[in-house]
Amino acid sequence: MLNRQKGQVIDPSTLAKIRKRLGCGRIEKINTDVTSDLISKKVIDGKILLTDTTCLEKNIAYPTEVSLLSRVIKEAALVSQNVKYKKDMAVNKAIVKAKQISKVYYSTSKKTDKLLKDLSQKLLSLAKDEINSAALVVNVWQIPYLE
Repeated sequence: MLNRQKGQVIDPSTLAKIRKRLGCGRIEKINTDVTSDLISKKVIDGKILLTDTTCLEKNIAYPTEVSLLSRVIKEAALVSQNVKYKKDMAVNKAIVKAKQISKVYYSTSKKTDKLLKDLSQKLLSLAKDEINSAALVVNVWQIPYLE
């Protein structure tokens, strides 16, 4: 904006002070009135309007590095608790299965080599399945940018 008396541009801090004194409601009313006058005089068509919105308040939380790191730590703690809980559940299920399999061997009166081999194979298969499922979980949770 030019100062008509001296031909100079108004200082931006002066405009900021004026906006602060008038408040957002009055600034919005001025913008509305000026826009409607310009549309009625066909200076603008009103389809596209670019305005300075620096006087409008925004509810934006700008996280600081510390608060962001704190949120990451809390989320990581929750994830690790969840993983630990699921791991404990899986271990308990695996132990129950292993006990059921070994109970067959110990409850049999005739312990043959074939029975021992079959039950060992089942236990080995159970262990491999648990290792594979654990590996899948680990691969899902890997974060590529930390590697």
